[in-house]
Amino acid sequence: MARAGSDLSQYIKKLNNLHRGQIRVFIDEYIYKNRNWILVFIKQRLYQKGQSGDGSILPPYSPIYKKFKQSKGGRQTPTSLFLTGAWYKSMFVSIDSVRYNHIITVKTRPEQADKTRALKRKYGASILTLMPNEQKQIADQLAEQVQERIDKELESGIKIEFF
Repeated sequence: MARAGSDLSQYIKKLNNLHRGQIRVFIDEYIYKNRNWILVFIKQRLYQKGQSGDGSILPPYSPIYKKFKQSKGGRQTPTSLFLTGAWYKSMFVSIDSVRYNHIITVKTRPEQADKTRALKRKYGASILTLMPNEQKQIADQLAEQVQERIDKELESGIKIEFF
């Protein structure tokens, strides 16, 4: 019994020493390591469903653009915003923090800035945002990974549920 109390006391001491800053580092590392996985959500949804981050289906291409895409061997439906792949390849994840809030933004490289502005004007800014269900999948995976890192840092069998 004294042993269990000692283990718990040590665990609490380690937990108190585990600062928010360390948890923030765990989160930053996870997001950085998984940034391409985050992009997959957006790229697959756009390409396979022609769906924006707000859940709306992108309007069909104009008849003239459909003919152009067909001449280039591209699909005409759904509206995928994909022709050569250059715009998709230019996407990247930007991570910003305000206090303890992480802001994940999908952006495109400068060479695609004009195209991105034009697409956002035509199809809406949410073409590069995550849907709520995608955010939940990322948050669930993040919570699991952070929990594993905390457990490893504390080297204890005691499990704490943060999320």
